[in-house]
Amino acid sequence: MGTSNFHNANASKVFAVLMDANPDDSDWAYNDLKSDLLERLSQLPEFTEGRGQDQEALHSYPSNLMGTFERSKYIGGIEVCVSLVAVIRSGYYEGANLDYCINTFLDGYSSDRFRVDYPYYSKYPGICLKHAAIAQAWAADTLASMRTDLEKVYAEISMPLTVVGRASNGETFYSK
Repeated sequence: MGTSNFHNANASKVFAVLMDANPDDSDWAYNDLKSDLLERLSQLPEFTEGRGQDQEALHSYPSNLMGTFERSKYIGGIEVCVSLVAVIRSGYYEGANLDYCINTFLDGYSSDRFRVDYPYYSKYPGICLKHAAIAQAWAADTLASMRTDLEKVYAEISMPLTVVGRASNGETFYSK
C-alpha cells in the first residue's frame, strides 16, 4: 500500500524541496534551505519569524514552523487580521514541501464566521452586518494577495508540482 509523499494543506501546488539531498548531507541541506527561506520570507514586510502554529500538522508528516505573514485592518472598530503561517513539512518517503496555514481573527480571536461573530464584537449593532460583509470581502481579497506573495517566494526555491492523480492504494502522481 502506498501513500502520498507530501501533505499539502493550502498551497496551490506542492512546493517540493530537498528531493535530491544526499542522506549523508541531509542536515546541512535542511539548515541551508531553512536559512535561505527565512532570508527570503523576511523580505515580505509583514513577516514575523517563528510565530504561529501549524494546525494542519499530521503525525506522519512532521513540520517546522518558519513564521507568520499577516495583514490587518480596522473595520467598524474591530481589528480584522488575515494570517498565513509558513511551514516546511517533511515528505513521507523523501524530501519536504513548503506549505502554510490560513487563519483569520476578529479583535485577536480566531474566527472564520464573520456574519455570526461580528455582532458579538461590534459596538455598532445597527450596522454590524454591513461591517461584517465589508470585512469578509477585505479578508478574501487580502488572502488572495498574500497567497500570491508567499507562493512567489516558495516558487523561487522549490520545484512546484501539480497533483495529476491518485491511485486507489494512496499513491500520488505529480507533474512539473
